[in-house]
Amino acid sequence: MTSFGTRGVILFWTVIILFAVAALAAWITTFSGSRPQAGAGIGGNGAVVSLPPAVSGSADATSQVADAAAPASTIPAGIPAGDPASLLQPPAAAVPLWQQRSVAVAEPAGRPMIAVVIDDLGLDRVGTARAVALPGPLTMAWLAYADDLQTQTAAAIAAGHEMLLHLPMEPVDPDNDPGPDALRVGMASSEIRRIVRQGLERVPGVVGVNNHMGSRFTADRAGMVVVLATIREAELAFVDSRTTGQSVAAPLAAQFGVAFASRDVFIDDDRDPAVVAERLADVERIAREQGHAIAIGHPVEVTLDALESWLPGLTERGFVLVPVSAVIRAGQAPPAVATAP
Repeated sequence: MTSFGTRGVILFWTVIILFAVAALAAWITTFSGSRPQAGAGIGGNGAVVSLPPAVSGSADATSQVADAAAPASTIPAGIPAGDPASLLQPPAAAVPLWQQRSVAVAEPAGRPMIAVVIDDLGLDRVGTARAVALPGPLTMAWLAYADDLQTQTAAAIAAGHEMLLHLPMEPVDPDNDPGPDALRVGMASSEIRRIVRQGLERVPGVVGVNNHMGSRFTADRAGMVVVLATIREAELAFVDSRTTGQSVAAPLAAQFGVAFASRDVFIDDDRDPAVVAERLADVERIAREQGHAIAIGHPVEVTLDALESWLPGLTERGFVLVPVSAVIRAGQAPPAVATAP
């Protein structure tokens, strides 16, 4: 074979080998690029989808993959799974609604604070009007089934008082009627939410909710979880009237981050004028001891007479009268001795 022929054969096989190497390199690149990387996978339509990272070990690999794939739960303990309306999401506003609606007061400057809540408003128009005329700021708790609430609450707001929804709840004693649309133990979650939301719609401008009766219902965790979830959704507060020592409102409110306070003294659980005067003295004593006190009374003659005399002298005696929102801001009031219903 001539030298030219030898060189031609060598050149021919060199070209063949180069083509083969190039083809092999292209095949390797294509194959490796199509394999899913850590954290990626191929969906049913060929699209790349996210996968959990690879997990080493065999004993608990399955549970680790499941934990990595599942989002963190936003369902607090005690709320039924799969019930989106019960989820406690952070408030949408930087300042929650209860604070936006609260009545502004001057700093107490170290003086003990006293908040007076008047319950059962709206039914007795004469008693309600007398309560609204008291020097404030007081906190007015309205029954949602009262008539002409727009007019009545507008007068209270114009007078500088703060608003609560007074929500009927089941008492221990079945002979005590809490009124229409009362929350009861065993009631469906959807019905509880409907009643709470309907009440909040009927009473304008409220900073929160307190319970009317409720010595049985406020001790029921399942029902109170739904109530507090709904209040938290609305960015409002809950004031426990403490009609039972078994109330679960305080620990649940702390667990779910619901703004909270509780009653210290019932002014008129006994309607004797002398006893009412003693209760008001208790309010002052507790306020001095813990820096604040929440008193609850009703728009009845004995209470209104006592408050008309007692309220104007609070400043001279070293106290500052505040709406209940000021006590909520100051911190949770400690539990008091329960009085039914």
